[in-house]
Amino acid sequence: MDRSQARQRLILHPSINGYFNKWVRNLGLPFVVIAVIALIYRWATIPGARTTVFATIVGLVLIGVAFFGRAEISVDDGVLTYRRFLWGRRFRLESIGGLALRRLGLRWNSYARSPAPYAVVYARDGRALFSLSAALWSDRDLRNLQEVIGGDSSDAPLSASELQSEFPGALPGWLLFLEGHPVWTIVIGAPLALVVVIVAIALWDLVKPR
Repeated sequence: MDRSQARQRLILHPSINGYFNKWVRNLGLPFVVIAVIALIYRWATIPGARTTVFATIVGLVLIGVAFFGRAEISVDDGVLTYRRFLWGRRFRLESIGGLALRRLGLRWNSYARSPAPYAVVYARDGRALFSLSAALWSDRDLRNLQEVIGGDSSDAPLSASELQSEFPGALPGWLLFLEGHPVWTIVIGAPLALVVVIVAIALWDLVKPR
């Protein structure tokens, strides 16, 4: 890292256009059709579903507004800062190895037509400092960040274990467990899902109008 790079100032924010171009357009048509049909069916036939669907949509919109308004990656005075929602992390540029752009293929990611773009900012020793969905950031901004901190790009699809092997710490433990043990995920997840459904029904019975 030379001195001109260390002094370079860069501020990046998530891109709504990038989100629609790289994530929404990557959704498989069958998934979209099934989701729309299920939503319409619930809206029309299940009592109280309209309130639930409306509240869910409002909640997702508020989360999106909070993320797109708050999230930021900045480089200034030899420090890279990554901020999400209420917290942020800071790294000296001398400790950063670069930004890797990869394609992550997940077994359960059947709703997508192609592997999702994934970004990893890694240290000099190759360990991940933090990861993010590259679909939420514009390609130009990510390239600009690579010009400042270094790194490389690859369109070859990687499994979760391959990405974790290349950049230790790039993925959370629960995702690695889900990918490596799909049967156990179903065995453990099915009873938990049933408990959630039962609790949700009980809560609805308590609060619904008589």
